[in-house]
Amino acid sequence: MADEDLDHVTHFRDRLWHSMVIDIRRRLLEEEATGVLSQSNLEGILELENESILTSKNGYLSVWLVPETGDGSWNQISPIEQCEPWFMWPNGDVEISGNLFDISNAAQWFVNRLTVV
Repeated sequence: MADEDLDHVTHFRDRLWHSMVIDIRRRLLEEEATGVLSQSNLEGILELENESILTSKNGYLSVWLVPETGDGSWNQISPIEQCEPWFMWPNGDVEISGNLFDISNAAQWFVNRLTVV
């Protein structure tokens, strides 16, 4: 892949990543407003360029992505300790745990890690 094409793909994945992080934050705020989620800390969610760290009474979740390659990983500590790779294609498809999602459904999948016990 030419450098120019790689730069375009990287930029596009980066925009998709930030869109997903904003959607995760919005969904978690809604869950907190309805009482499903409590004691959340969302302040740092956008401060790390390619990693989001989310905490709540239900646990801890870290999600990161390398926009150049599409490779990512998520790590959950409490209530169940899990760590697994995930992948984002340049078209916005996301593969998590062998399942294919769009950005919106991938955001909900990550939200569920903190809200479904």
